[in-house]
Amino acid sequence: MTPPEVVDIAVQAADALDLAHAKGITHRDIKPANLMLTHRGNVKVLDFGVAKVARNDEGRLNGDWTVEPVTAVGSVVGSAPYMSPEQIVGGDVDSRSDMFSLGVVIYQMATGQLPFSGSTRAEMKDRILHAAPEPMMRLNPDLPSELERITFKCLDKRTDSRYQSARELLIDLWPLKRQLDARTDSPRFELLRRPDSTRAVPAATRAIASEASEFIARGWAHLRSGSFFELAQAVSAFLAATEIEPTYAAAHAGLALARVTQATVHDIPHLEALGEAKAAALRALALDHESADAQVAVGQVMLFAEWDWIAAERSFQRALAINPNHAEAYLHYGGLMEALGELPRGLELKLQGLERDSASALAHVLIAVSFWNQRRYDDVIVWVNKALDRDPRHLLARELLVGAYAKKGDVERQLEQDLKRVEARFDLSDETRAALKPICDEFVHVYKQEGKAAAFQYFLKHKQRLDELVPDGASERGNTMIGPLARSAEMGDLDKAFELLQRALDVRDPGLVHLAVAPQWDSLRADPRFNQCLARMKLRPVL
Repeated sequence: MTPPEVVDIAVQAADALDLAHAKGITHRDIKPANLMLTHRGNVKVLDFGVAKVARNDEGRLNGDWTVEPVTAVGSVVGSAPYMSPEQIVGGDVDSRSDMFSLGVVIYQMATGQLPFSGSTRAEMKDRILHAAPEPMMRLNPDLPSELERITFKCLDKRTDSRYQSARELLIDLWPLKRQLDARTDSPRFELLRRPDSTRAVPAATRAIASEASEFIARGWAHLRSGSFFELAQAVSAFLAATEIEPTYAAAHAGLALARVTQATVHDIPHLEALGEAKAAALRALALDHESADAQVAVGQVMLFAEWDWIAAERSFQRALAINPNHAEAYLHYGGLMEALGELPRGLELKLQGLERDSASALAHVLIAVSFWNQRRYDDVIVWVNKALDRDPRHLLARELLVGAYAKKGDVERQLEQDLKRVEARFDLSDETRAALKPICDEFVHVYKQEGKAAAFQYFLKHKQRLDELVPDGASERGNTMIGPLARSAEMGDLDKAFELLQRALDVRDPGLVHLAVAPQWDSLRADPRFNQCLARMKLRPVL
């Protein structure tokens, strides 16, 4: 197998194990026979027949899984060449044992042989317990050193020194996959490429490059999670990389994309974030106009900061010409097509992005946005739950789930999910939860008995109390009008809605990018003022 193929399979297998581990399940028999590769190149983990289920403090299973443990401590379960040291001796196992077994599989795929072998079963077990594997790059010189480092960390005999979870392993695999995928189609690509890269590089410079590379990889891992809670970490990592080595385009491009994301979720005032994003994107392009990352960053700035649809499309197309495997280029190009009203084309592009990075929580959420714009709310729920399996605290996923149930008229599930959204964002005390419950219960009662308008008035009546219990941190920091605008539109207060819409247009609020297609604005479409607002954005009516 080629290194890109090995890493792609490893990422997909680790992602599947991450889902199982999140439910408290340890597979205990990871081996090639239990990894099925479909004709589309998707990996499926098979045979959970010997899986072990962790129980929570109340003795109940985590989630909806019903697999039961079939052995006790002291029994040996698994396939000998792929067993962890703790399995060999019949000890208790957890997710770290699966990491060892997956490391054996990765080693075998990359080198063509097992890391531990013997002429007898006893000899093989002894080597698993005591021997060190032969260096992978000695067996296959074409392997990247990072893959060897990752694999050997999986194979560490000390459980505390291994990856503690599949999620930790993915954080290291994702940047490597991104680098290898790009190299497949662009021999010039390097994760960190200097304008003078043809010159001999002194050892001290290589050390600086390695340190900057580590920060960039860390930044991308945080950014590609799509998590609100990891944005600040992504920004910090990219900033550190630019300070260590200011001439690396990849660091500036990553910083630009992180700042755009902060603007779209109103993590910080969007004009500030987009201004910094534009400067970073243009700096990346100036350093390396053949960088796909830089082209994607410029495309996102043109899309969200400038509303320059033509320039954005040109940048995304250029990124894909440089690197046809750039997952984020497909995902963000799809978002642009949807903004222009080409909903099927937007979904098609996002699905192409998912094909190139099947483990991406961000891809699953953005595909859910596509179904949101198409008013396919059941599909929104399906895709959002896929993202939540990967990251239960994903705020955009939670918000889409709330919206989908609201559009379906299922107010009880809407409020249930809205409370989970709040809990994901804030650490609520038991006292706060107890105070919120009667307000939520009464809201449902009013909605069922008197309808939406009465329920909205009930909400306004208790808004001050709700704000005391749960501060609206996003609105305070980002100063966005999108929330009040959407509520006014939903309740039919058109004059107020258009007043807020005009103000949002004045400051180019990035939350308006999908104004032409998003369902939260449907109540405004029949009013002539709506098309005038679209014209300000150089958009045409499409619905």
